[in-house]
Amino acid sequence: MSTLALASKDHVDTPLLATLNQHLSQAIELVHQPELARPINQAGYLEGIWIDRSGLCWLVGWMIEDAVLDRSVIILDTARTAGGLALSLAPRADLAPGAKAFVAMMSCAWQADPDLPPQIVLADGSGRYLEPLRPTPLTSPDAVLPIIRDTLDRATGPHRAAMLELLQANRDWSPQESTVDRVQVDEIAVLPGFGAFVNGWALSPRRRAEQFILKAGTHIIPADPRSQSRFTRTDLIQALPNVEHALETAAFVTLFRGPIDRALLDRLTLRVVWDDGTITNTAIAPAVVRVLGVTSPLDSISRFYPAVEVEHFFADFARQAAIHAQSLAERVQAYDLNKAGSVLLLAAPRQPADIFLLFDQACQHVASLPEDWGVAIVARPDDTRGLVLTLFAQLQRTTSRACSLFFTSDTDPTSDVIEGVATVLSCERLAWVDGRVSLTSNGWREVAKQSASLALLAINDPLGNSAAIANLNAFVADVTEWKRLRSIAPPQIGGIQLPPQDAPLPVVPDAALYLAPRSHSSFTLKINEALHRAHG
Repeated sequence: MSTLALASKDHVDTPLLATLNQHLSQAIELVHQPELARPINQAGYLEGIWIDRSGLCWLVGWMIEDAVLDRSVIILDTARTAGGLALSLAPRADLAPGAKAFVAMMSCAWQADPDLPPQIVLADGSGRYLEPLRPTPLTSPDAVLPIIRDTLDRATGPHRAAMLELLQANRDWSPQESTVDRVQVDEIAVLPGFGAFVNGWALSPRRRAEQFILKAGTHIIPADPRSQSRFTRTDLIQALPNVEHALETAAFVTLFRGPIDRALLDRLTLRVVWDDGTITNTAIAPAVVRVLGVTSPLDSISRFYPAVEVEHFFADFARQAAIHAQSLAERVQAYDLNKAGSVLLLAAPRQPADIFLLFDQACQHVASLPEDWGVAIVARPDDTRGLVLTLFAQLQRTTSRACSLFFTSDTDPTSDVIEGVATVLSCERLAWVDGRVSLTSNGWREVAKQSASLALLAINDPLGNSAAIANLNAFVADVTEWKRLRSIAPPQIGGIQLPPQDAPLPVVPDAALYLAPRSHSSFTLKINEALHRAHG
């Protein structure tokens, strides 16, 4: 017997239940046709599964929108199981155009296994399917119910009203949820070491939200009142009608300053203190939590604060963002390691044509380096990885010099990698050439001849539109001197800037050419500019 057939004993039958069971019957006839149960084209993600106490199966996630809101499906885990599915779709800020969040109800005889999340294949011959969130979708009511409620509040479509009615009748209400006061977190963005930005809403027919407190494990963090915005959410009128004044301040954006252990990000709770002293606690669904610089770009904070660069916290935010970015940029994995006392470390460019140029010049000029010098390449493991591996193997066949290859975790290589590479190569002297810079033949000849603890390699504009510059995009230095410079330089995204020097540094003329201009985003530039102002 299907899940909804069982559930319908406790509830008045509805057209929605009849539609689901009709699709279930059709799916039963199709389930043994392997070509219909073969997942080929991913259409979205299954982020949560909730079986309520009556047996109703609810699914949440997102998918590429189409016009079909109820259909037959085949559920794949250790077996193939027929199902009937109905959807309600809603926009979600973090999704690309054409994608929508969904709440689905499913009629099926399938039993959820928490250790083996299913794929849901649309039984229309397209091979489209919903991939489960890894390692497993959310299954606890505290995590899934807020997503169902929020998505249905914003959803449209023919099944929305029936879903709301069935949710109201079927769900397991916790004591906290029996109140008419409503609190929802739409998005939380965490910057490790700094704090959490929260976007949500709090609505009551009798009270006004006055204070917000975030709980992470046993750690309690009050909201920063100077960083708080309150604004209108007219789309909530269906959630609680006839409270026009409350809607004017229902939505909020606020900052919780303080370090938050990333291990606790799936166990966050928001406490709202209302103006009469009563309290509402709301579990924050892990699916709405983002980590800035890891799963979400730093500039996504502009969704919370459009003028973030003039917020009082921005200087501290910029510093911690740069420190966090540096810690990520430092991570390198040795692919082929061959130690040398002195090393020319070349960052691979982003464009395939420039990568070809880098290795072509290395093959041509590596013989100009002394025998005790090695060459190391550091590259991003993106879609050019195969090209880098092929050309690196060719370089190794070309020369007897020690050649090493490193890959970053997932960032463009910057001078932040130098210390880690120098340590594993056991080198005492090192030259660095940024991926936007190409050494000239003169640079290849002169780089090993420099004896100063730090010498800069002059970088020319290949078009001759500007004068040569000398900075830390191309230099040669003792490793100890580089470590000293980095210890006194303020943090910066994209590699440190040269600190003021007591005396002019030696500069090797005509040593390099710029391949491309600096490619930092405007938000990264704002962060670096704030750090420069703070440090002079």
